[in-house]
Amino acid sequence: MRKIILLLSMALLILVSGCNKAKDSKSIYGYVQGDKYINKELGFSMDVPQGWIVNENFENLGEGTVEELGTKTVGGMVNMSMEEALSDTGEKEDISSIYITLIGEYSSMEDYATEQYTDLNFKDMSNKKINGKDYIVIRYENSDRQEKCDRYVTMCDDKVLVFSVISSDDTIEEVDKSIESIKFK
Repeated sequence: MRKIILLLSMALLILVSGCNKAKDSKSIYGYVQGDKYINKELGFSMDVPQGWIVNENFENLGEGTVEELGTKTVGGMVNMSMEEALSDTGEKEDISSIYITLIGEYSSMEDYATEQYTDLNFKDMSNKKINGKDYIVIRYENSDRQEKCDRYVTMCDDKVLVFSVISSDDTIEEVDKSIESIKFK
């Protein structure tokens, strides 16, 4: 009888653990598997540049929905930790990042992109297709800091999804490769 109770308890534990894992993979915040960031809830994946740090702690920023908050950061990755960025040792490398934001305030990516381009004085705006998905790319270049700032704007269901990118001359190739790897189901 004890063996049966023990086996049933172990089976229940395995079942509960498996269900929790499945729930986590459907989180709006996504997860990292190997060298890929996967967001099953929003239906896309992308490569993480080698050596980059993926921030998976956005759940701590608040528990409101996109509808309640208007915008929600659902993912992000950087080329170095905060400690590395703030240290005075060694060569100074510029911080590069990719942040992913879901925006519920706009009904079209064109409305969002036009407002950002106009209000924030971006340098250029163009259309681009990445793996069959339409994007509007708005660009700003800061020559003083030698960095390039891009926003790749697309639609995800009925919401605007923005990949905000900051890259330096040293990281532009790996950032572009990561953006080009974005695939929606």
